[in-house]
Amino acid sequence: MFLTKIYVQRHIATCTRLLIRNRFPTGLGQVGAIDLTPTAKIELVYPDQTVDLTDGEINNASLVLRISYGAVDLLMTDDIEKVAESQIVNLGTR
Repeated sequence: MFLTKIYVQRHIATCTRLLIRNRFPTGLGQVGAIDLTPTAKIELVYPDQTVDLTDGEINNASLVLRISYGAVDLLMTDDIEKVAESQIVNLGTR
């Protein structure tokens, strides 16, 4: 267990350095998409700026991403609860 924790900490540090070096936007930003290539994009779907992240349910603060490549869309929801799912549907997310 201890070795796993060290590995995860090192992995997070490496990822953070790569994000900074490549000037990748970090922090909770606006809902929207980043075009990676003409046929690929990654989109922050949730949470948007109107979501109450202090509602006591930490899972509802999870990021929801849509990754698109050509005609394929993947919705990565992490472990959001029904409340967050309903908010996403109400936001009109495709």
